[in-house]
Amino acid sequence: RHAVGYAVYMPYSTSFEMNEVARGRESEGSIFVSEADRTLWMGPFYAIRITENLSLGTAVHYSYRTVRRRLSRKWEDEEPDGIFSTAFELTEGSVDYTSGELFARVGARYDFGDGWSWGLAVTTPTAHVTGEGRFRSELASARLIDPDDTYVVAEDTGMDTRNAEPLMGRLGFAWRGERALAALDFTLHAPEEFAPVALPSPQTTVVGELHVSEIERNFVANVNVGGEYVVAGRVPVRVDGYGGLIRA
Repeated sequence: RHAVGYAVYMPYSTSFEMNEVARGRESEGSIFVSEADRTLWMGPFYAIRITENLSLGTAVHYSYRTVRRRLSRKWEDEEPDGIFSTAFELTEGSVDYTSGELFARVGARYDFGDGWSWGLAVTTPTAHVTGEGRFRSELASARLIDPDDTYVVAEDTGMDTRNAEPLMGRLGFAWRGERALAALDFTLHAPEEFAPVALPSPQTTVVGELHVSEIERNFVANVNVGGEYVVAGRVPVRVDGYGGLIRA
C-alpha cells in the first residue's frame, strides 16, 4: 500500500554558442556569445493506496538552477583622415549565478474500472531559498588619432539571484486495454513575474546584453494526447500530440 522514493531529474537544459567574424574594406570585428542554463530537481516522494481504486501521492522538490553567460565583442577601424588612424573598441562581460527554490506537489489517481482512470496533480509556486552570483564586465575604447579619447571601464560585483515557477495544475484521463493504451491530459500554468537578478549597481556596463531584468510568464494551457499499441505481442508503438494556448 505504501511507496517511498527519492527522485533526481533535469526538467530543463539548454546551451548555445556563437562566434562570428565580420570584415569590411576598412574595418573588421568579431562577436562571441555563449550560454548554458540548466535546472535540476531533486527530492523525496511518498504514495499510498487508500482503497483498491484510489491512490494519493506527494513530493517535495528542491530546484537548483545554474546559469553561465559570456559576451565578447570587438572591432577595429581604419579611418582615412589625412593619415590612417585606428579606432578600437572591446566589450567583454560574464554572468555566473545559481539559485535554489523549494516546491511541493500533491496528486491523486482513481481507477473507474474497465481500464479507465483519471489523475489530478497540483504543484505549488516555488519558495526562494538561496541565490548568489557574480557579474564581470570590461569596456575599453581607444582612438590613436586622439590619445585623450581613450578609456577603460571595468566592474566585478556580486549579485542576488532567484528563480520562480508558478502554480500549476494537471488533469488527465487514460484507458488501458489488453494491447493498447490511450491518454489525454490538460495542464494549466498560472502567470508569474519576477526579477532573476538583483544587481547593486543599476548602471552596470553591458548588463542588459547578458540577462533580462524582469521575467514575465503569462497564463499557459497545454493539451497532450498519446497512445500505445503492442504489435506482435511484444513491440510497443507509440504516438503523441501536443497543443497549447498562451496569453501574451
